[in-house]
Formats: sequence, structure tokens, C-alpha cells
Amino acid sequence: MSYSVMFALLLLTPLLFSLLCFACRKRGLSATCTVTVLHSLGITLLLILALWVVQTAADGRRIFAAGLWLHIDGLGGLFLAILGVIGFLTGVYSIGYMRHEVAHGELSPVTLCDYYGFFHLFLFTMLLVVPAIT
Repeated sequence: MSYSVMFALLLLTPLLFSLLCFACRKRGLSATCTVTVLHSLGITLLLILALWVVQTAADGRRIFAAGLWLHIDGLGGLFLAILGVIGFLTGVYSIGYMRHEVAHGELSPVTLCDYYGFFHLFLFTMLLVVPAIT
């Protein structure tokens, strides 16, 4: 797999999982388990891809995507590692926290889908800021 494709996959993964989480709203009350599994898969895949891109950037390679508009070097790789790890850890923490909120009636399953959808959308925007060439 080329480095550009790997980098594009890292950027598009949270966007895809965001759309999938928003699509779970149509399931109604049965969406809780589905959206939690989707969220877990999304944050795990994000961590794996972020560390893969970071390892490539740490080897001294520069990764470009979207022509020359998106670029990762060693420093960008460091910030991607931080975003990947922090995104994964906050995602894992939010699973238990949101499960408690739904179980006690503070949130509906539809609101849970919205939360996870916006969580992944936020990760997408944060990951997009790092490689943007100014």
C-alpha cells in the first residue's frame, strides 16, 4: 500500500465511522449496541492507522496526499501520534461513561448515536489540521 493511500485512509476512517454512527439513528432503541461497537472499531482502527503513519514519518519519509495540499513529516507524525493515542483513550473512556448515561435515562439511544457521530467527526477535523500545509 502506498504511503499516500495509507495517509488518506487515516483521514477518511473517522469520517466514515462518523457517517455510520449518524446512520444508526434510524435503528431507534436497538442502536445502542450497534453504535457502541462501531465506535469501538473506529477508535481502534484510528489508533492502528495513526501509529502506522507515525512509524513511516519517523523513518524520515515525507508523506503527501491530495496533491501537495496535505503533508506529514516527523513533527506532523508526532502530533498524529498524540491525536491517535488521546483520541483512542478518550473514546475508550466515553464508552463506559455513555453506557452509564443511557442506562440511567439521561441520554436516549438516538442522542448516543449523535454523540459518537460528532466524536468521530471531531477526530476527523483534528486529524485534518495537522497535515494542512500553510
